[in-house]
Amino acid sequence: MLLGGFPSSGKKNGCPTCAGEKDTVQFNWQWAQETPDSDLGGAVRYLKQKKELKSGFLFQCSSCGQPWYLDKVREKMTFLSSDQARLMEIWGSTTLSLSNNLYKIVKAIGATPPHVRARQTQYAEVPCRVQTRTGEWLDKCLLIFTAGPPLEDYYHKARLIDDISDLQPSSYALSAPLRLATSHSEPNEKGQALTMAETPEGKRLWLNWSVNFVDRKGIQGKDLHLANVLSKSPSKKKSSKLAVLQEPIDSITFFIGDWSEKIRELLVR
Repeated sequence: MLLGGFPSSGKKNGCPTCAGEKDTVQFNWQWAQETPDSDLGGAVRYLKQKKELKSGFLFQCSSCGQPWYLDKVREKMTFLSSDQARLMEIWGSTTLSLSNNLYKIVKAIGATPPHVRARQTQYAEVPCRVQTRTGEWLDKCLLIFTAGPPLEDYYHKARLIDDISDLQPSSYALSAPLRLATSHSEPNEKGQALTMAETPEGKRLWLNWSVNFVDRKGIQGKDLHLANVLSKSPSKKKSSKLAVLQEPIDSITFFIGDWSEKIRELLVR
């Protein structure tokens, strides 16, 4: 789906928060309204509601055209890049669900729940290989089903679920049991949350926090399984030398879909 443009006058008169001029990327909307003498309070009169979304509201500065997102309880106002605004406008006015055929394929792959330390509850992600409606195949794709708005920075080039014509398991994706294990990893004193994975040849490595894809030095996600740390567990010294891999965000194409109770049925347990 092609996402339309977002108009802007290119001006910044009288708008102290637009374009991050004061490094403001988020602020309390209710507080700003109640303190008109503050810089943020002065900006309130320039921020006008443009559109009500399925969760929250799209605002725009009447002076410079800068888009903002206000959450559904009208408390937190968030700065949007032009890419985020285009995504938000389509996401907020479209029902994004899988066809019955794609749902069956996704169910066979299994959805990863949010990390146990994450605040999301209505959330699931599915690693797969996707064919878009233009016929392009993408090998590392993550379907994100969420009740919340797509505000994360790494969604700036995200697509929507209805842009998918077909999907398959990805060779780079980890198995469902290994993905589930990473979602239950516990942080250590270094801020890492490690899960030990192993190749069929016995080579081991660490996965840091939730991980869906691995593509490193000839090792693909499909080659890895959860290591039995009680069997031939490496010494503490050797463990510290194992490679530590994080989710390769920059190489993943995200596809955003809506959370529903039907999506809950996809979660691996």
